[in-house]
Amino acid sequence: MPELPDYERRDLLNRLRDAGAIRIEKREGEPHPFSVIVVNYHHPNVQELTASSEDKEGQSELKP
Repeated sequence: MPELPDYERRDLLNRLRDAGAIRIEKREGEPHPFSVIVVNYHHPNVQELTASSEDKEGQSELKP
């Protein structure tokens, strides 16, 4: 997967935050503060992706 330019990455994170799928927390660190993305596992889109991912994992385990 290619890296996103900075403006596309910020736009994507802002859209996910505005939709309620993630929360972005600022934390103090050394030598600089940093951001942490906290996933809202109660959000319907996140639940759908989680279920889809689990289905794919289960299917790959069944293949010889």
